Amino acid sequence: MIVVGLTGGIATGKGVVARAWAAQAGVVVHDADAVVHALYAPGSPLVAELAEAFGAAILDARGGIDRKALGRLVFDDDGARARLNAIVHPAVRVRYVELAEEARAAGAEVFVIEAALILDGVPDRAFFHAFVTTEVDEAEQLRRLTARDGLAEDQARKRGGAALPQAQR
Repeated sequence: MIVVGLTGGIATGKGVVARAWAAQAGVVVHDADAVVHALYAPGSPLVAELAEAFGAAILDARGGIDRKALGRLVFDDDGARARLNAIVHPAVRVRYVELAEEARAAGAEVFVIEAALILDGVPDRAFFHAFVTTEVDEAEQLRRLTARDGLAEDQARKRGGAALPQAQR
């Protein structure tokens, strides 16, 4: 089974590519955001670890992670974001391996993880066989992001600039 990391900046078309691939026989696609959402659910061991690191204010009423509250703490703080990544990424990696094994057992030929930040750290080249990157020019990315998320242009620029630049990816 081939394992592919599908990546790209925000609003560059990852979702479009992921949906097209998922429609093909023998291809299993998982969205990294959905994987993290599941790990942020009440009762997940990761929730307790994050609450210890960032405080109870990041918990929602059900005892899971309030992603917006957590985001407010880490978005503009490189140190906090690095701490978050050091906690979350190993748990996500374990889950990717589990999902890949499930896909392999079900007969999948290609297993894809759609993840915007997959190349922003040190990619796991022992797990992934290939990486595919989506990209659009900055003006189109900005247009898509403001239209899709209803952001002001300065907010969209900030979001688009938070990840690894397209040229580096």
